[in-house]
Amino acid sequence: MSEEDKNKILFSSQEIQIAGDFIKINPYPWGKMNNIAQPLSKVLKSGIKQVKYINDLLYNLNHKNHEVFTYQLTIILNDIMEDAGDELIRLIQLSVNKPTNWIKALSLSDFANLVIVVYKVNEKFFKSLFDKKENAEYDNDSLGLDEILTVLIEYGHKYEDIMNQYTIDQIHIFIEGAFKRDMYKQGNEAEAVMLAIGGCFAKDDKKVLKIIDDLKGKRGVNHGK
Repeated sequence: MSEEDKNKILFSSQEIQIAGDFIKINPYPWGKMNNIAQPLSKVLKSGIKQVKYINDLLYNLNHKNHEVFTYQLTIILNDIMEDAGDELIRLIQLSVNKPTNWIKALSLSDFANLVIVVYKVNEKFFKSLFDKKENAEYDNDSLGLDEILTVLIEYGHKYEDIMNQYTIDQIHIFIEGAFKRDMYKQGNEAEAVMLAIGGCFAKDDKKVLKIIDDLKGKRGVNHGK
C-alpha cells in the first residue's frame, strides 16, 4: 500500500456544509459494525422496492448528471423514509454526530446531499457487501478481537478510540505498523547478539545479515558500524 493510499485511509473524514452548519462526516468505526447490520438490512429491503428507479439513478450518476441524480435520489429517499426512516437515520448518525431532530428537519435536497457524502466516506464498506474481492479484506483478519486490542493498547492506542473511532482499514494500518516495529526491534536484538558472540558467528556471515535486514525491513544496513 502506498503512502498516498495510507493517508487517504488515515484522514478519510470529510467536512461539508448542510443547512448552514459545517458538519464532519466520519467513516463507520470498527467497533460499531454490529450496530449496522439490522438498520442496513431494513433500508436495503425498502430500497429494493424502488428498483424501477435504480437504473435511471445509476445512469445519471455514471454520466455525472448531478442535478438529475440528486432529484431522483430525493424521490427514492422520501419513500425509504416512510418505510425505514428510523433505520436510515441511525446509519447516518454512525457517521454524523447530529441528533435525530436535526436530521429530520433537513430539506429533501439537503438530506440527499448528506446521504451521498455518508456513502462516499463509507464507500469501501458498502462495496464490500456486494463485492467478494472487497469483502475478502474484511473477512480475512488472522487476529481476534482480544489480540487486536492487546496489540494496539500495548502500542499506546486507547480502547475508546479503537472501538469508537478507528475504521477497519485504519486498524489494519496500525497493526501492520506495530508488527513492523516489532520486527525491527527483533532485528536490533539479533544484531546485538551476533556482535556479542562474534566468535560463533562470523561478522560477514551473509545469511545471518540477510535475516537481520529482513527483520528490520532492510533499514539496518550498517551492522555494528
